[in-house]
Amino acid sequence: MEQSPLIGESVYAPSWPVVQPPEPSFYSQGCCRTCLNIPGAFGCGGCRICCYSILALPLFVLLLGLYPVLAALVLVLLVLLGLPISYAIIYLLCLNPPPELAWKFAKLTQLLRLTFYQFPKPSEWRVDQLAPKGILQTGLLQYAIAIRVPFLQQDELYAGGLFERILRSAPSPEFVTSGIFSTLPQKKLKEMSLFREGENPVEYVMNVVQDIYPRIIQEWTDKTSDRALTHLCLHGLGAHRLERADSRAHPGCSYVVRTNQLSTLPVREGYETYGNDAYFDQDFRAVKIVRFENGEVWEDQKVTTFLADGSRDWEYAKFCFRCSLFTLVTLVDHLYGVHLQLANIGVQAMREQLSVDHPVRRFLVPFSYGSININDLARTTLVTRDSWLPRAVALDDEGLQLAWASAFQILPPDYIITESDPIKMLEFIFDREAQIEKKRSQGLFTAYYKQALQYWKILHGFVSRYLDHYYGTGAKGDLAMAADQELRLFMLQVVNLVQTLASPLSGHHVNEIWPSLSDSRKRGIMTNFIARFCELATAGHEQVGGVQAYAQDPSFCSFSWPKTLRREGVLAAPKEVGVGVALIMALTSTPMPRLLVREPTDDWSHLFPAPSESDRSRVHAIFQRFQSELQTFSEECDDYNAEAKNRTFPNDFGIWVFNPKYLETSVSI
Repeated sequence: MEQSPLIGESVYAPSWPVVQPPEPSFYSQGCCRTCLNIPGAFGCGGCRICCYSILALPLFVLLLGLYPVLAALVLVLLVLLGLPISYAIIYLLCLNPPPELAWKFAKLTQLLRLTFYQFPKPSEWRVDQLAPKGILQTGLLQYAIAIRVPFLQQDELYAGGLFERILRSAPSPEFVTSGIFSTLPQKKLKEMSLFREGENPVEYVMNVVQDIYPRIIQEWTDKTSDRALTHLCLHGLGAHRLERADSRAHPGCSYVVRTNQLSTLPVREGYETYGNDAYFDQDFRAVKIVRFENGEVWEDQKVTTFLADGSRDWEYAKFCFRCSLFTLVTLVDHLYGVHLQLANIGVQAMREQLSVDHPVRRFLVPFSYGSININDLARTTLVTRDSWLPRAVALDDEGLQLAWASAFQILPPDYIITESDPIKMLEFIFDREAQIEKKRSQGLFTAYYKQALQYWKILHGFVSRYLDHYYGTGAKGDLAMAADQELRLFMLQVVNLVQTLASPLSGHHVNEIWPSLSDSRKRGIMTNFIARFCELATAGHEQVGGVQAYAQDPSFCSFSWPKTLRREGVLAAPKEVGVGVALIMALTSTPMPRLLVREPTDDWSHLFPAPSESDRSRVHAIFQRFQSELQTFSEECDDYNAEAKNRTFPNDFGIWVFNPKYLETSVSI
């Protein structure tokens, strides 16, 4: 039975309730090794039937005693093939595979990943499992410019699931995945199915992906109203892209979230182009949406303005904005910014410049866990022609090429560097507190940035105390840290490879700038970078990647939609696109180590170097203080969310992305 939509402000865009996946989700399967770590396999009973049948059949044959040799052969074959056979039966009969072949492959891939998935237990990590310092072999991204990603076989500690093991054993994982994608047919837009009036898109999508979908943390009781648009931009997916509006060019407007950066990118036939900038007044109430219409670069810019009048055109403009924001954040902020820039470059520099016994290398182990494996999978399954992401977005091949080429120029405003002094620029780019204080001076110190600052101070304090322990404090500590050649090379490699620094540093060679810095300034930059790396790998990744509530509802957000919706039809992406977006979300949600220690197996402090027991006690105390501060902050976040309904608009909404109990130590996919 279909659920009724939530009461919203418009009949054109109903808000459909969030649907949680069934329990137990794969998050709670723990280390279970019973056939499949998939709840649907247990719920339908098919798994149990298949397993019992497989066990009973050879027993029956053996009991017959007529053909012992044949019975032995059958037994061997069933032992070898029993799991794949039962897996295929369950997948086809019980787990509701998607209608399109490419998305069948996506769901099967995630099922394979979760089968026998080894949930990370940091307490069991050993130093002798860490790979020695050395140059990593890398592969070039197909669309992006000058970005290389280490091959997944070179990852350390990360075990992953069955899919990763299959790829590791392949001579060329890229050849395997590209070969599969090139043979999978792709539906044209006109062949796709659209939602009917009154049909629940969330239930449709979750009926297909619920077996592998992660639990939804955020609470969205209203998704499509004007109030929801404010919540999206002030507390949700657009919170880190909120800017001050030019009130002279846009009278009555104080704030804006922009997505028109994507408006010039060419799209496939029949799809709507991206874009729309959402403007708000001083009380954060929606005023208008400005859309840059796609045209030739030499033509005058065509602009369409939609006013907040409750009309169908206004609802369509909001839908386009939400989808454009979702695409921009996923493609640029998440995949490019967090994964392929920060995590990828940071891990490469760590592995190539820091020895196994280096205290910073040991410190970064949990925050870099699985990054090589994850980023290489992204390279071969998301940033490859005909792979899952190109199938889901509206961009054609040229559009994808242009998007990746310009990604570093359309990162969030925090990454836009106006400082002309290269030394001050290096200090500012990694100093999160300085960036947030700049937001405060601009009148953008929202609840989102208040929590961001609290979280940063906890992380920065942890990093500072850790470095104080190994290098010392004061001038001697500054000198010791500045004199660490491995740490210097680590830092210089990072700065040289981050693409967003290429333009500000043009004409200045960072290797020449670095010696001119004082020891204390060098220490400050290195401390800030380590803390910023950890901050973006945890809360930063959650902000741009924790999109469970958005991805399950093709009427809330999507990567592509037909341009015919501008005139008529239900405001939702086609069914095939909706399922595809949700499956990409599921593929990017495999659990990583917890940031907040909940049980002894979550503790990674034994990795920190300690030559004596007293030294071990001191460094463990640093870790315990960090955990205590995280727990206190988590409780404050819970209280803030619990009181949301008692606050007035626009702050009557929760914030979940900084709560340590929901965070993982490293980027996940």
